Amino acid sequence: MSLKDPVISRVLNWAWKGWPAKLSDEKFKPFFSRQLEISVHKGCLLWGNRVVIPFQARSRLLTMLHDGHPGIVRMKALARSYFWWPKMDEDIEKTVNTCNVCQSSRAAMPKAPVHSWETPNNPWSRLHIDFAGPFQGKTFLIVVDAFSKWLEVIPISEMSTRTVIEELRQLFATHGLPNTIVSDNAAQFASAEFQQFLKRGEIRHARIAPFHPASNGQAERMVRTTKEALRKMVHGSWKQRLANFLFSQRVTPCATTGKSPAELLMKRRLRTVLDRIHPDIEEEAIEGNCDVIKPDKQKIRIFAPDDLVFARNYAHGPKWCPATIVAPTGPVSYKVKTTDGQLWKRHLDQLRKRHPSIEVTEDTETDANKAQQSNIADNPSQSEQEDCQQLMEKSPSAVVEPIAEPITETIAEQPTRPPRTRRKPKWMEDYVT
Repeated sequence: MSLKDPVISRVLNWAWKGWPAKLSDEKFKPFFSRQLEISVHKGCLLWGNRVVIPFQARSRLLTMLHDGHPGIVRMKALARSYFWWPKMDEDIEKTVNTCNVCQSSRAAMPKAPVHSWETPNNPWSRLHIDFAGPFQGKTFLIVVDAFSKWLEVIPISEMSTRTVIEELRQLFATHGLPNTIVSDNAAQFASAEFQQFLKRGEIRHARIAPFHPASNGQAERMVRTTKEALRKMVHGSWKQRLANFLFSQRVTPCATTGKSPAELLMKRRLRTVLDRIHPDIEEEAIEGNCDVIKPDKQKIRIFAPDDLVFARNYAHGPKWCPATIVAPTGPVSYKVKTTDGQLWKRHLDQLRKRHPSIEVTEDTETDANKAQQSNIADNPSQSEQEDCQQLMEKSPSAVVEPIAEPITETIAEQPTRPPRTRRKPKWMEDYVT
């Protein structure tokens, strides 16, 4: 087989008769740089003690090496102990990366950074809602204002669409209609009746990716906080404990805003028993927005339409299914189409890049290098993209004015008559003071 390979046969001839002084073809460059280590034994070309494999036998050897689906490192270690050919390491990496079994069973990718919702400009502009419970025999509807962090915990008798609509209608009667409501994909929030209710109020409904509750982090965090608070309180009925928790939450300044939810939503501080410690002070108006601490930007994987991916499967069957990107549905979510024609909506954490299965050829590496150089020339650098994103995500900071302390003046009293002459009694004259 070595004699039938045009490259190996030429190298065999040079190893027998002598190497040329200059090469005319780049294909022979890997052999020319190793000419002092190349030898011939029983008609086989050797590099050291490793057999040089002809091109026709390389695919079969790669298949044998990958029997049992070892990783890249193990395949390279096994191959280097027996044979060699130019760009063997690159061919091994392609074999592992394009194996469907290895791709579908690979360890989970690092979680994408949680997408930070934009800070609203006004209170009660965007609400996050979710269910909490059953907890201690009760089920609650959680409503959080994204601007002020104002929390509403509403006990409900049943988890139905009609009950949710009735409770939200009561809230809207007090605080007005929001611009957006964010929820998960629960049946109560995805029903046609609920959609019609929001449509009548001109309210936009934003639903997170299925099976990814972290995207609705504000509501999920308040669910956890409510459960922990009610669990810690042991005195009083559950209504008393819930009222005490809500009152404490609404008057406590938030770590990210520096203001209490009541101040941001109602433009005033709620009176508490602690106010008796300080003299009455006139409240100043709250102007502008408040600073919000945002997490550090991290690199986010981006998919384009028609990209090949593996999508997480939550139904019966394999854990990961081959799919194709249809279109993005949000900053970190995509609509994908499976091989059997189903359309799914998946979060970035539920997608993996999928490589097509290809055979090893001589021109594979050359085409890959050309494609990589083309991508580098066409796409801007990562640092330029991150700078643009940081400029777009900046928001104005709030100016918090200090509360003025009252000024009091003490006016000395003017005497109205001469001072009285005081004399000690005689019995005190013996005492020394």
